[in-house]
Amino acid sequence: MVHYDLSNNNTLIDEHYAGLKDAILDKIEKSGIKISLKNFLKTNLLAILTSQPKDIYPLSTKFNRLNLPRDKNKIKQINAIFNYANFIIKDKDKYCAYKLAEKLGVRTCLYCNRNYTLTVIDNDIEDVKKRFITRPEFDHFFDKKTHPILALSIYNLIPSCKICNSSLKGKIHFNLKNNFHPYIDNYINDYQYKYKPLSYESLVGGSSEVELTLTSLTPDKNISTKINKHAKIFKLNEIMTMHSEEFKDLFEIRNKYSERYLDIICDTYSHLGLSYSEAYKMAFGVFIEEVKFNVRPFSKIKNDLLKQLDLI
Repeated sequence: MVHYDLSNNNTLIDEHYAGLKDAILDKIEKSGIKISLKNFLKTNLLAILTSQPKDIYPLSTKFNRLNLPRDKNKIKQINAIFNYANFIIKDKDKYCAYKLAEKLGVRTCLYCNRNYTLTVIDNDIEDVKKRFITRPEFDHFFDKKTHPILALSIYNLIPSCKICNSSLKGKIHFNLKNNFHPYIDNYINDYQYKYKPLSYESLVGGSSEVELTLTSLTPDKNISTKINKHAKIFKLNEIMTMHSEEFKDLFEIRNKYSERYLDIICDTYSHLGLSYSEAYKMAFGVFIEEVKFNVRPFSKIKNDLLKQLDLI
């Protein structure tokens, strides 16, 4: 559950609109939907594709009201205009999901911060489709079935891993009141992972038998509700506990070096001018800066456990 500040990347947002605009306008013009719907989509296309969630949701709601009754033929035509299936086709000559993922540069799932969501494109491969090797899945925060005109909205496309997107969230309907939105909600200091050793060996790093729990820290009931609901939907307590082997080294370090560990690293490499944050990354394999938590898996939980162990 980490934040990515999309609003600070206006160039990317503009490129997203430029990459989709012409094709969508052409589809609107050629579609068989009524004139009032065409005019609505053309007038609001920039906002639909690039505006923040609080603005695109009412646009979608208004369009759905204009589009009543929604028969199967109308739905099919709207889906053809905002064609997500076409957007995820691997194509070197047009703007597609791979190119959005590459420009976003989000390296770990924003929902769990557990799995890598790397984008790999090898332009040296002759077969165009084989150039596109891997990318994150894009979760639709507002589901495509209820909000078809938001299928390509940049703020509605959340880089995530397959487990979070397909296996856990699936068809659950999200909304801004009850659910965490990675592009607009920054709750990194409003929750904390805590550990409970299940044996003496786990306390000193000889075993990975620990229970990990995500706990809300904020007195704000609305934010706390979002945090707890997120943990429940994405099974973060259960999954992180199963990953406890990943954190065993932290307990061993605490047992052997106490709080002097980072000082030892800094002293050892002082001739290299090693900064505290560089020593932290060298010692624990993750970043200390919150804005970089999306770069490496387990950055948030490791940071929390290190605080609990008095290692930072």
